[in-house]
Amino acid sequence: MKAWYRGKRYFYLIIVLYIFVFVLAGCSEDGENGNSTSPIDQNLPATLHAILCIADHESDIGEAGIVDMNSMNSWLNQISQNTSMSLNRIVLKGTSRNLSQNALLNVIATLPVESNDVIVFYYTGHGGANEFLGGSKWPLMLFQNNELVDYAVISEVIKAKGARFVVTIADCCNNYSFQAKSRALVPKGTSDGYQSLFLKQSGYIVMSAASKGEFSLAGSDGGMFTNQFLSVFYANVSTDSPGWKTIMQQASQTLGAYESTGRLIIFHPQYDLDVSSL
Repeated sequence: MKAWYRGKRYFYLIIVLYIFVFVLAGCSEDGENGNSTSPIDQNLPATLHAILCIADHESDIGEAGIVDMNSMNSWLNQISQNTSMSLNRIVLKGTSRNLSQNALLNVIATLPVESNDVIVFYYTGHGGANEFLGGSKWPLMLFQNNELVDYAVISEVIKAKGARFVVTIADCCNNYSFQAKSRALVPKGTSDGYQSLFLKQSGYIVMSAASKGEFSLAGSDGGMFTNQFLSVFYANVSTDSPGWKTIMQQASQTLGAYESTGRLIIFHPQYDLDVSSL
């Protein structure tokens, strides 16, 4: 189904999101709910805020979504344990019937973010290309009840909270169809490093599994991009001088596999990175 088929409904949703960004940015300037322009106080105890959105209600990829969630939970636990950041984890799941745009916006709006905090956002599920408002290169996420949610705008809303460091990840398709099997199943791990990557960096990283117009793939071991990103991260975090630029260059390497019909699916992860060392 073409994304524009739901265009009228999506138009209103995107307007709401942009209004939310505008209001949140205004609050940030006033020093409420985080301040994107305030200096970073590294003496503040840092909190790792993690928002996981898991489309486990989908019959074809729900199993892969649970695997992805478990993999991300393990990653977040490792970050928290190796940096001494307290972990504030929020999970929105299709099977829990709270995977909606309103629920996500409420979570973000009420997130108690300080200037030295880190925010990680992660989505795994179906997705599609954004053909609206200039056609962003970033995908639309497909939440429960076929609700389209703009990943680019959600990333901006999160960045506006004023955390020191933000990482957003969308493991989903970025093509022009929202058919049920667009993300097909295919057949089928040092403290200094963690501290360098999460306590001594400021800025943001926004990434998605596929470039505009492409499918992505998931299997019984989870999403291929999630697995590639985590594999690259774990390989780099134990080196003498891990860096996000190297991690993202390696994690964005081309991926591909044969789906159940025998068709070869090739996709190219993409990312934006603006990170500075403190």
